[in-house]
Amino acid sequence: MGARKLFSDIYDVKMRHRRVDIFLNRNCNLNCSYCLVGEKNDRRISLDDAKMAVDLLFESKEKKLSLDFIGGEPFLEPELIDVVSEYAYRKAKQLNKELKIRFTSNLTILNKRIQDLIKKHNLMVDVSLDGVKENHDSRRRTKQGKPTWEVVVKNIKRLNKISNHLGIKYVYLFSDRDVKKNLDFITSLQPNDIIVMEDINLIKRKNKVRLRNNRLKIAEWFIEYIKKNKAVPHLIEYCNILKTIYDREVLGKVVPHSCCSAAGQTFTVSPEGKVYGCGQFLYLDKNDFGKISKFDSVKFKMYAQCVEEYSLTNNECKKCRMRDYCIKCPCVYRNFVETGNSFKHTMEGCMMKLIYFDCCKWIISQVEGEDRKILFSFLKKYLPP
Repeated sequence: MGARKLFSDIYDVKMRHRRVDIFLNRNCNLNCSYCLVGEKNDRRISLDDAKMAVDLLFESKEKKLSLDFIGGEPFLEPELIDVVSEYAYRKAKQLNKELKIRFTSNLTILNKRIQDLIKKHNLMVDVSLDGVKENHDSRRRTKQGKPTWEVVVKNIKRLNKISNHLGIKYVYLFSDRDVKKNLDFITSLQPNDIIVMEDINLIKRKNKVRLRNNRLKIAEWFIEYIKKNKAVPHLIEYCNILKTIYDREVLGKVVPHSCCSAAGQTFTVSPEGKVYGCGQFLYLDKNDFGKISKFDSVKFKMYAQCVEEYSLTNNECKKCRMRDYCIKCPCVYRNFVETGNSFKHTMEGCMMKLIYFDCCKWIISQVEGEDRKILFSFLKKYLPP
């Protein structure tokens, strides 16, 4: 029996997933210094598994859904992208759902075939770009050691002419000397949104002081950007939390922020066809729900129940300064890394979010007058992606 039927049998309406990530392949044309994929190989997801991943997405009760292709480098698989995208859009039309399809790409490949796919399927593309040339090229090079910044920036400018959405993902490393300079350059390319991803080594070392200082630098840049440009930068993680604070403190609305997309909101399917509740587990090859073709419904049901019970009974949450802004979901990955048990509480995941929260509270305290009106006007209309 396929994943679709099994999933329907045990689906809990309180666990409404909005997104499925399909890890298309383990192949890539770059050799980035911080890559989490590990050993590159020619493994790619089968067409049958990819279609079942789409079926899994459309079992959701949600109206608006997202299908995300990641890798490796997804644009190395144009034929697979074409067939799976067509299949997903057909299902969306049949079930009267709204569907967005996104890609994370290094964008060193933007030939005519890829451009045609982007236009044909209205694909949203998130590009990995680490700021200015010297910063980006210090860690994002080809397998032959050649720099990539110039071709990526050239392709971003071409992409802007054919795509309705450009996102940029910037990995902020321990060694970065001028994050403000990097963010200034990234915003000059006029992306729809920016995602800042942090140095995994800082997180592993639990270097709270350095993490806080890094995020404060970004918060300072955020404030400077508003004052200089009279506009709000679409820095996703900060905008999401600012929106939660604004809704509660200005509008009086209680719309808690989710700390973790794994809490029933997202599934990830690996090139081998395994299903994970959190994409981080894919890199560990731990805690999967079995193959997509033989979905382990019992294991998933236990997982879903644990997430719900955790959010209701975790006593640590009652003492937290973010308690009224958070849905109190577990960081199943961070808990597992720290304790060996996804549902044994550790403050490490919460610490990461609390630093964001404190930075966002500080941003609001520092903008005044016309700048505050600009920020609040933006947040009033802002819809988290």
